[in-house]
Amino acid sequence: MNTNGADPVLERSGLLGTRRGWANINRYEVIFLILGIVAAVVTDVLTIVRLAEIQNTRDPDLAYGILILVNSLFLLLFLITGIFYQRITDIVAFFLSALLLTTYVLVHFFTRLNTEDSQTTKDKTIRIMRLVFTILFNILFLPLAFYVIRDYRRDEFSKRSDVTKRFEDVDFFSS
Repeated sequence: MNTNGADPVLERSGLLGTRRGWANINRYEVIFLILGIVAAVVTDVLTIVRLAEIQNTRDPDLAYGILILVNSLFLLLFLITGIFYQRITDIVAFFLSALLLTTYVLVHFFTRLNTEDSQTTKDKTIRIMRLVFTILFNILFLPLAFYVIRDYRRDEFSKRSDVTKRFEDVDFFSS
């Protein structure tokens, strides 16, 4: 896989920085990644099913659906770059985007609960499924996000202390 003698844990450097290989990704990070991808896919599928049925372009569910799809794309972007490039800021952005998505789903569910124009059984079912799935996802996912952030902060601190130790060992003023 890596024939040039480079560290097998770090695959390659590129535009986004040094990407970690699968050998350097912990089990909980893989679970975090899989849960995030599954959640985004399920949310997108439910949204696309609902968008496919909208006949009127002035339907507020159209704008809501587009908002959910864009949010899901950013969730995936932040999740993948956060895990593979070990970026705390991307994981925090993912966490905040997941909370924002939950807020969208809750507000949409409760505002559309008693409206007359969208009382079909399928619409209600999709909204309830999205609400239950989003809440379940957050119950499983948010503790993992805190764990990943804490672990990344610990790694960042150890990197900084290693650099400090290296500079302490060097005597800059001796000839």
